[in-house]
Amino acid sequence: MGIDCEISFRANRSETYPVEGIDLPNDFEIVAYSEDPDGDCRECYGRPTGSTHFISTCQRYYGEGYERGPWPTIAEVLMKLLSCPAVVTVWYGGDGDDEIPPCTPDHVIALCRHFMEYGRRPYDGAGFGKNGQWLEDKRTKAEVRRDLGFQDDA
Repeated sequence: MGIDCEISFRANRSETYPVEGIDLPNDFEIVAYSEDPDGDCRECYGRPTGSTHFISTCQRYYGEGYERGPWPTIAEVLMKLLSCPAVVTVWYGGDGDDEIPPCTPDHVIALCRHFMEYGRRPYDGAGFGKNGQWLEDKRTKAEVRRDLGFQDDA
């Protein structure tokens, strides 16, 4: 068990830029909420208000304090969504989150910096970061989100 990656987005229907045509890595698939056979279950995970699609995947979430998922691949998916003219808003978080926050290019860049600094070492048990400091983060989830630049409404 662990926290799975949750990516949702809102798209404008576009004949010029159909979102279903976005080339995603293996194990990532675009699904419209209207086509989701488990639609009732998706609601319990706090589907972001206004989202029209989600990315179906079994990959683990990657974030500061939870360095488990394949961040380079997740970042590729997020960058492709964020660069698509038909995609209006992207949300990224873990399936354990009460509410999945919006994701911006700045959030992807911040997590890329974190990945380049720490990779998966905090999870893999190496214990030391690139600069030799012990990787024990005692910040709360809210403090980590603030440091990554997320603007929480609460």
